[in-house]
Amino acid sequence: MKTMTEVVPVKQGDYPECVKELKSNNLVQTLLWLLIATVLFVIYSRQQDKSSVLVLMQMALIVVCAIMGVVNLFINNNKLVYSPTGSVVKKQLYNFNIAMKADLLLCLEEGNVSRLRALKTDDAGGLLVELLESDDHLFLAARLSKYEPHGYVPKTDWVIMKSL
Repeated sequence: MKTMTEVVPVKQGDYPECVKELKSNNLVQTLLWLLIATVLFVIYSRQQDKSSVLVLMQMALIVVCAIMGVVNLFINNNKLVYSPTGSVVKKQLYNFNIAMKADLLLCLEEGNVSRLRALKTDDAGGLLVELLESDDHLFLAARLSKYEPHGYVPKTDWVIMKSL
């Protein structure tokens, strides 16, 4: 069975109420990397012999710290969290053939994720099941979406699954 866990842009309100978006601020971490690079550069600039191996290694470390600082500016660390326990929630996507719609709706109605995961997936199918599962395995929700000309459109609300 093919599954894909991926980070997708989080839109407030697209998830059950007990799942919240946790935004992390990368600014502090970015400034820390750049501060380390600056301090190392000041130390480097005061050294007399700039051709020794240790000084060259220090220069490489300065470059790495500066790159880490710049790259960190562009990293998006938003994550979903299950509010009652604070556990991180991962999103899994399963594609199914349109002919599987009745079986998928039955799985969602029963809340049986084991049966849902046992169904044959089809990457070219027109249905998408999104699963939200917390790392502590205390929360699992699913939603069925159908492909339409402008993308996948949810056809069911989020269903809290009973069996993990």
